[in-house]
Amino acid sequence: MTEIIRFLHTADIHLGRPLKSASQVPDYLEQRFTDASFKALRNIFSQVIERDLDFVVISGDLYDSEARSVKASRIFLEECRRLEAHNKPVYIISGNHDPGGDKLEPFEYPDNVYFYDSEEVELNEYKGNAEQKESERTLARILGQSYRSSSDSRKMYTYYTVPDKNLFNLGLIHTQLNPENRRYVPISKAELMEKDDIHYWALGHIHQPLVLSTSSPAMVYSGTPQGHNISEVGVKGCFVVEAEVSNPGGNINLEFIPTSPVIYKKVEVDISEESRNLRTVSDLQELLLEKVDEQLDNNLLAEIDFYGMENERVSIVDEVPYEGAILRWLITGRGSLHERIADNLDEAETEVKDYLNKQLAARGMEPFIWTHSVQLRISRELPDIEKIKENEVYQAVDEVIKDIAEDPELEAELLSEWGSIWEADEDHESGVYDSFYPDSETKKEIIEAAQEKIIAYLFAGGDDQ
Repeated sequence: MTEIIRFLHTADIHLGRPLKSASQVPDYLEQRFTDASFKALRNIFSQVIERDLDFVVISGDLYDSEARSVKASRIFLEECRRLEAHNKPVYIISGNHDPGGDKLEPFEYPDNVYFYDSEEVELNEYKGNAEQKESERTLARILGQSYRSSSDSRKMYTYYTVPDKNLFNLGLIHTQLNPENRRYVPISKAELMEKDDIHYWALGHIHQPLVLSTSSPAMVYSGTPQGHNISEVGVKGCFVVEAEVSNPGGNINLEFIPTSPVIYKKVEVDISEESRNLRTVSDLQELLLEKVDEQLDNNLLAEIDFYGMENERVSIVDEVPYEGAILRWLITGRGSLHERIADNLDEAETEVKDYLNKQLAARGMEPFIWTHSVQLRISRELPDIEKIKENEVYQAVDEVIKDIAEDPELEAELLSEWGSIWEADEDHESGVYDSFYPDSETKKEIIEAAQEKIIAYLFAGGDDQ
C-alpha cells in the first residue's frame, strides 16, 4: 500500500485586517467585514480536522501587523488548541507584515505550534501521528525562515539544505519571486527550480493563488484565504497537498479549498448589448438589480478561475462557503443615457451605488450583496459602427491600440506618460496607497476608454468626457 502524506498550505491570512469598502457599511455588515479573516482561519483549520490531514504550513503574514492584535492572537491560539486535540502540527514563518517569529506573540502557544526563527533557516521533522511516532520514522522535513523586519533582502533559499532527497522536503518562503525586488527576499523561479532537493515550495506574499509547477520541485502560492480589498477579486482559499512518502520526487497532487466568507468581484455591464434602451439613471438602477439576481441565480459569484487550474494534477472543491459578496460595477458601452449624465458622472455613480445598497439591504438577502463602487465608462452613441470600421482613420487608430497591447516598449512609454502615481512594478505590500499598479485589466480598460474617446471626436463631433 502506497503511503501518502497530506498537508494544508496557506499564507497571507492577515489576521486583524478588516475588509475595505469605498463607503461606511451598515451595522449588519460591519461585524462580518471585521471577522472575515477569522472565519477564513476557522474554515482552514476545520478542513485539517475533517480531512484528517497530517499538518499545516503557513507561509508568512499570519498577522496584518508586527504589533500583534491581542484579539487576533487569542483567536489563533484557540484554533491551534483545536488542532492540538487532534495531534496536528502547525509550522509558521513570519512575513513582511508580521516579522520576528514568535518573539512578539502575546500568548504562549501549545507544543503543536512552531514559529521559525528569523536569524537562520530551521528544519523540523514530521514523524506522523501518535502511532507512527513510536517508530521514530521521519516522514517529511519542513524548512523555513522568518523575516527579520518589514523588508528582507537576504537570499534565504541558498541555506535551505537537507541531508538527502529520500524524504519529502518542504520549504516555506515568503517572496515576491522577483530577483530585482530586494524588499521581499529576492529570488527567481529558476533559482528555486534548481534546488531539486526541495520537493515542494510553499510560497507566500502573492495574494492570488498560483500554481507555478506540480512536478518536483512543485511551486505554489496559496494566495490569501480571504480577499481584503476590491483588487483581490474572486474566491480565495488554500491548498491540500498530497505526495507519496516513498516517492518524494514524484508528481504532487493539489486540491484548492475555498475558504473566503466574503468574495470581492468586478461585474461589467455593457449597455450597448442590452436590448432595452437605457435612457435614465432609473433604467440603469433597475437593470443592475436584475443583474444581481442573475449573479445569484446562476451562482456566478462562486466561480473559480486562476492561473494553474488547467493542470491535470489540480482539482477544485466546488462548494464555496461564502456569506456574501462586495461588488464593483463597471458600466461600459454607448447609449442615450450618456447624454443625460455626461456632465455629472461622479454624482450619478454615487446615486446608483447608494440606491443599490439601500434596495439590497431592504431585501435582507442571504448571501448579502454590497456595492463597493459604480464606475460609469459610457459614451454617446455613434453612427453605424460597421461603416466606421471601414474608415482608414479608424483602422489606423485600431492598429496603434493593438501595437500598444503587444509591444512592451510602447507599453512602458505609455505608462510613463500616465504620470508618477502609476508604478512600473507591482508591489503587493508597498503601503503606498496613492500609487497604482496598472494590472492587465486596468490597462485594458484605460486604453479602450481612450480609443472610445478618439473615435467619438473623429466620428461623432466630439465627446463631452
